[in-house]
Formats: sequence, structure tokens, C-alpha cells
Amino acid sequence: KAIEALQADGGTYDAIIYMTPDGDTFNQKTANSLSLKKRLLIICGHYKGIDQRIRDAYVTMEISIGD
Repeated sequence: KAIEALQADGGTYDAIIYMTPDGDTFNQKTANSLSLKKRLLIICGHYKGIDQRIRDAYVTMEISIGD
């Protein structure tokens, strides 16, 4: 519901990022790429209610901050 509410308020995002241990490792190349985008939505992976359906429907990138 939160993502849909943000998008309904005119929120268009260049990337919707889901933080997860099985995502691509965040590195300098990723940081540089994301810095060129105007609007990012970052979803923390530890919140309840985020499951595979949300990942499939909304998430454009999955990132891990460590190995």
C-alpha cells in the first residue's frame, strides 16, 4: 500500500531498490550509477509484508550492503 500511495501522489521513481542479502553487492560502480538518478525509493528488507509478490511487481533493483 505504501508504494502505491507514493506513486499515486505523482511519485515516479527512477529506481525502486529493495535491500536484501541476496542482492547485488553495493559498490562504487553502483553508487555512481544511482547518483545519476533523480528519484530513488529504497525499501528495507526487514519489514514485514515485503514478499516475492512485491519484489516482482515493483522492485527494479536488489542491493546488498555486504558480502
